[in-house]
Amino acid sequence: MERQTETILSVVDQQVQYCVNDDTDALMTLVDPEITIVMDGYPLLSGFEGAKVMFEALPETASHIENTYKDVVPMDEDANYVYVTLHFDFFNESGVNYKDGSGLFLLKKTADGYKFYIMAISAHDQPSS
Repeated sequence: MERQTETILSVVDQQVQYCVNDDTDALMTLVDPEITIVMDGYPLLSGFEGAKVMFEALPETASHIENTYKDVVPMDEDANYVYVTLHFDFFNESGVNYKDGSGLFLLKKTADGYKFYIMAISAHDQPSS
């Protein structure tokens, strides 16, 4: 499981880097077509269009994002589904931590590697819908 954990965390870390670089096309390569997203202040989001809405809602001023991983747990013997819980912090160019929150991500094993399948995100100061 240690190798799978590293693989899964590398997918989450890639997502962070793509967010910082504002690279929506690259972000979409990490998303399952049937993704479901639950995020503070937004209606239920799904599919590629929902993922684009979520990625566009992320703070554009983040120059650095730090994740503190809590759990990485396979949901079945073959690790076809794995959940990750984490705390995240957004930092601006001055190094000020201006937003934080928690996430629960369910990743699905596909022929192209692990993809985000369900994302539940709770962050401070999310806009109201």
